Amino acid sequence: MIHGRRWKRLILAVFGALLLIPSAVYAESRTDVTNSTGAGDAHLAQTPAPEMPAGALQALVDAGAPGATVNVPPGIYRETVTIDKPLTLAGAPGAEIRGSDVWNGGWTHRDGYWYRGDAPDFGTTGEWCREGSNGRCNWADQVFLDGVPLLQVQGQPDTGQFAINGQREVVLADDPSGRTVEVTTRRAWVVTASHDVTIQGMTMRHAADRPHEGALSNSGHANWTVQDSKLFHAHMAVISLRDAGNAQVLNNEIGFGGRLGIHSWNVSDSMIRGNFVHSNNREVFEDGWEAGGMKLSKLSRTVVTENEVAYNDGPGIWCDVGCQHVEISRNRVHDNRRYGILYEISSHGRVVDNRAWENGWGFSDWGFGAGILCQNCRDTEFAGNVVAWNADGISIMSQHREGFTDVVNNHVHDNVIILTTDWSQNTYMLAWLEDWSGRLTAPSSNNRGANNRYFHATPDGAFLPFTWGQYERYGIDDLAGFNATPGEDNGRLISHEEARGILEGLGMPVEPQARD
Repeated sequence: MIHGRRWKRLILAVFGALLLIPSAVYAESRTDVTNSTGAGDAHLAQTPAPEMPAGALQALVDAGAPGATVNVPPGIYRETVTIDKPLTLAGAPGAEIRGSDVWNGGWTHRDGYWYRGDAPDFGTTGEWCREGSNGRCNWADQVFLDGVPLLQVQGQPDTGQFAINGQREVVLADDPSGRTVEVTTRRAWVVTASHDVTIQGMTMRHAADRPHEGALSNSGHANWTVQDSKLFHAHMAVISLRDAGNAQVLNNEIGFGGRLGIHSWNVSDSMIRGNFVHSNNREVFEDGWEAGGMKLSKLSRTVVTENEVAYNDGPGIWCDVGCQHVEISRNRVHDNRRYGILYEISSHGRVVDNRAWENGWGFSDWGFGAGILCQNCRDTEFAGNVVAWNADGISIMSQHREGFTDVVNNHVHDNVIILTTDWSQNTYMLAWLEDWSGRLTAPSSNNRGANNRYFHATPDGAFLPFTWGQYERYGIDDLAGFNATPGEDNGRLISHEEARGILEGLGMPVEPQARD
């Protein structure tokens, strides 16, 4: 057995040899991600990479001096790494942390299925799963066959599925012989135990993280950055930010999270920029509570910008409960099951210059299918956005919410709203909605709209749905009537040619996608 310094010297010698291997050998192939329900997994296919000794990456981190850059050679590191000093962890192409272990032996075949025991017992999380999902979101177990995730079921699995029986055996319908089976055995990829930590250029996969902890997290430490990395397949949130300032999430691909791509709580003075956040809520959590692309709470003095947030089985970007002085700008938000961007129970926001399309078709009651939605927000500007082919355009909602009832000082101006109507979906273009005896429309509330442009893909003279107040009483079916309210001033209709030119210029779809 090798101990102490001899062990570390051996690991560092192995790393030195690996650095001589051309990095192209470890390049990851990627195809376009097309949706959030399974297609797109092919982009996770990997070329072979060497398996590194247990504890190898932790030894490298331990050997690094505070403030150093620790260069991680290519290879697969199956461990949870603790970083307890300020440093930068910089991965070479092909450097991966995986929360799974390879189970290529020990399988037995009986009754038409393949069994192997000793699956880790992560317990159940007691979370709110979407109706009809059979409680699947509470199971943190993960199994991957040749890099592709299998779907966990109760009882007898079919091909492409797995089960965990009462003896904690993994049960497969697919023959594992000659194939790579990976079973998740760890909660996290990295445990941050210091301020001033940067993680860059890493790929990380497979984690059974707990609620609100994240497979990768700042863990309450400030000056934390993750950038230029690929992060996939956490059970709950791929990234979790909490209880600190100056968190930076920059230019990452964040996908296939069981619940969320990015979660935050009580974070300030931070930046979320340039990320591709896609295909999250794979485990079908209730997306009206917490799921989808991003769920950010108690966020302050922070910018969320230049991200692409797409194909999530839930909302795209959601800032909820006490967000203040948050800018959500220049994002491309599309093909999410619920609203594209939501600013909820929050204040002093700027939602500007975003592009949102094909959002909200999974749940569109009463304006909730909006490309951009304010739900009980105040003192917020919505300007320069282009929203097209969503179930609703832009919605400002006032509901009786304990502790936050005044929806005031909101300004909706200079947006482009392009809509096609399916009347079964309660479609609105710009809607100021109130379902109680609040003060949304009171002059003292200073809610107002101006200079918005509208295109409606129905024949001339069709019903144009605007609202100012409780929609049962104040539905307005023409723009002239809407312009006479504080909800719009100088709004105008644009032609099909003008709408098409705007969409083409921005690289957005010029027609809505086909629907059943």
